[in-house]
Amino acid sequence: MSLMTDEKESAQGLKDYVLRLVRYLPDLLEFIGTPKPIARGVGHAVRFVPGIRNYTNGDSDDRASSSINGNFHSILATQQQLASRCDLLEQENTKVKFELAAATDQLQQLKAETLALRAGMQSMRTRNTYLGLGLLAVFLIAISELVLRLMK
Repeated sequence: MSLMTDEKESAQGLKDYVLRLVRYLPDLLEFIGTPKPIARGVGHAVRFVPGIRNYTNGDSDDRASSSINGNFHSILATQQQLASRCDLLEQENTKVKFELAAATDQLQQLKAETLALRAGMQSMRTRNTYLGLGLLAVFLIAISELVLRLMK
């Protein structure tokens, strides 16, 4: 019975060895200088063989595959976070642009109001000057009249 088990193990070991070698065939063909389209075609053909496709190299491949899958999921999660952050930043950017446009409009209005106030102040200064001169003239006329009454 142990002879039968050894034969099965030997056959399984040979099968695993052949499957492992076949999986490296596309890389080997590319390494020895076979044109890339041919090496890729062989790679695709090798992947279509169910025995090779279902073959696992044992724990080391499972760990490597698990590690790669973990890294892939981590990268995918990071990419999704970055995409949502970019969307949020785009929304914030749009909001800031609208606020900047509104602030620019307000600034233009304030500038126009400031110019109007300056013109109004200049007009009031001119008016005050004329009123002052008018008051001075009225005061001088009143004093002149008083002096003329006193002198009579």
